Amino acid sequence: MFSKIPEIIYIYNKKIENIPLLVAIRSGLTYMIPLVLIGSVALLLSSLPLPAYQNMMENIFGDGWKDGFRYMQDGTFNILSLLIAVCISYSLAIETNGKRDYVSPIIVSLVALSSFMTISGISNEGFSIAKFGAIGIFTAMLTSIISSSLFIKLSSFNILRIKVFTDGAGSLFNNAMSAIIPAIITVGTFAGLNVIIVDYFKVSDIQQLLSIFLRSFFLQTNSNLANGVLFVFLIHVLWSLGIHGSNVLESVAQAIFVPALAENASLIMSGQNPTMIITKTFVDTFVFMGGCGTSLCLVAAIFIAGKYKNQKHLARLSLLPVLFNINELIMFGIPIVLNPVYLIPFLNMAA
Repeated sequence: MFSKIPEIIYIYNKKIENIPLLVAIRSGLTYMIPLVLIGSVALLLSSLPLPAYQNMMENIFGDGWKDGFRYMQDGTFNILSLLIAVCISYSLAIETNGKRDYVSPIIVSLVALSSFMTISGISNEGFSIAKFGAIGIFTAMLTSIISSSLFIKLSSFNILRIKVFTDGAGSLFNNAMSAIIPAIITVGTFAGLNVIIVDYFKVSDIQQLLSIFLRSFFLQTNSNLANGVLFVFLIHVLWSLGIHGSNVLESVAQAIFVPALAENASLIMSGQNPTMIITKTFVDTFVFMGGCGTSLCLVAAIFIAGKYKNQKHLARLSLLPVLFNINELIMFGIPIVLNPVYLIPFLNMAA
């Protein structure tokens, strides 16, 4: 019976892997690899903790030698959410075009990007451009999936498609015209949702609402241990989906586990024993595994027990980047993200 478990897992994994939505998300994240690598290398070269290197670069290029690398980060890491909205929506359009009337993937991406910008509330008081970075990845993924699906569905209704056939206009013009009404409805839906969020919940944008919801969810539990277990579990589930879990739940860590550390310090100062086991320092030091360390273990496992030449070749290509904590090649090359089989070690790490 147990000998059939790997075969059952393999069949189940193949079925899940072929779900169009998961394929689109994985493909969208894969499209981002070049830009993520650019940002990773720029961050590495600008912050390499070697005094000799830092002094050499300053002597050669002057005090502003880091500016170029910072601009590269601005164009990659600091707009990750925008990139995700474009890439996932484009991939979703590619996956669904074979089953419905043709919809231009570029137009789908533009509508998804507009929807994300709309619900982000740029004109609202308190908006920060930092929300277009890693902090907004979760919202960008949800918005791009929902807006793309809605726009593609609306575009399938002939009654909503403006059809213009002229001698001088090509298919591109016709596609753009037919997308007007579905685009208006889609972007308008997210604009209305943002109005409800801001006026009803009295927040600046959906990111703030998400942070408040997560904090209130954890604050309902009085158990420090239960909060810690749930916190770690959610972070690893988000990581398995390709989302930076630590960034998404940072507001929770600041609201719950940072005060717990301060409470322990106060108890120690008064001569009492600390009562809060789970603090942010505890989690960062003893629970979370570094990306470089865990990726190196995976690369080593492939070298030792890997059965496929393509995976061993990928491991060789990924070895040097992984040493500098650049894990995208191995993460998306296998792939680990959105892979049900690799969800098991993620959850084991959480346990």
